[in-house]
Amino acid sequence: MEKDKDNSVEIVERFFTALRTLIDGGVLRGLQTFTRRYDLNRRNVQRLQREPYSGIFRPGWLTYLVNDYKISSTWLLTGRGAIFADGWDAESVKKVQATGKRETAAKKSIDNQNVTT
Repeated sequence: MEKDKDNSVEIVERFFTALRTLIDGGVLRGLQTFTRRYDLNRRNVQRLQREPYSGIFRPGWLTYLVNDYKISSTWLLTGRGAIFADGWDAESVKKVQATGKRETAAKKSIDNQNVTT
């Protein structure tokens, strides 16, 4: 049972490491941006940051990081591998925040041709 608690605390710590990485990379303005976007109680999230063993963490919060910010689920759960999913980094995540889809090189090329003609 103690090992499970340790694993849970490590996941919570990685959750906050991922948030800090997104903030430092300019993807998020701050914790309040994240909590407002997902309608989370900011004070509870701040308490969790101070007390990762408190038990108020919701595993569903990880899906926000995985789906919307391309954080690696393997890294979040195990600590192995890179923090971002393959092919992603803070800069590429910033570019897709408005649409959720990465522009392909072909689409960029077509868009650039339309601008110059």
